[in-house]
Amino acid sequence: MATMKFTRDISGIGESEPKGPRAHENTPIADAQNSSETGMGASAAKGSSIETPSAGFSPAATLSPGRRAALYGVLTAAALVCGYLELLIPAPSTVPGVKLGLGNAVVLIALERLGAKPGLYLMFAKVLASSLLFANLQMMVFSLAGGLLSWAVMALAVRSGAFSPIATSVLGGIAHNAGQLLAVAALLSTQIALVNAPILAIAGTLCGLAVGVVAQLVLRAIPQEAFYGQH
Repeated sequence: MATMKFTRDISGIGESEPKGPRAHENTPIADAQNSSETGMGASAAKGSSIETPSAGFSPAATLSPGRRAALYGVLTAAALVCGYLELLIPAPSTVPGVKLGLGNAVVLIALERLGAKPGLYLMFAKVLASSLLFANLQMMVFSLAGGLLSWAVMALAVRSGAFSPIATSVLGGIAHNAGQLLAVAALLSTQIALVNAPILAIAGTLCGLAVGVVAQLVLRAIPQEAFYGQH
């Protein structure tokens, strides 16, 4: 009986050895290895997501402040040159406010290539500089009213993606003359605005069509990368 009991105790001790400290020591090591591998995989995935640009990445984010200021300066100068060229072209009508609007082509190009905010800044710079050089304070108010409404309409058209540059320019031309008529009605006379509305609507359509053709040709000739200094 004593021998059987001693043998049972020895066998019990041998069976309990795998469940002892050695088995518990192996578990944290395996867990640490698994966690380290998981962490490396997560960090690798995170690194790859940082290095790979997202689908909505825009090259405009890479522009430095100096390059952005230089680009805006070049576009403003181009708009002023277009405004000066308009003075050399006879107006198609004697109605005040009817003009070709070549400067709007530069604004449309900025909207297509740079976005709504750069287009707004360029519109303000064009109106203020053109009014100081070629017009007076009253004309600046009318031009600013037309420019704001034209920018808003064209920005929405470009953002929707449903309109070509020519169609966007036509909408902008009509909106520009509509903004001028609203300013005339508010500051001068509602009757004058209503009388000139049909002529300005036709002029806005035709001039917007011509400006849109010019803008589309420029957009096709100059790739988008050129606006960001990329080759």
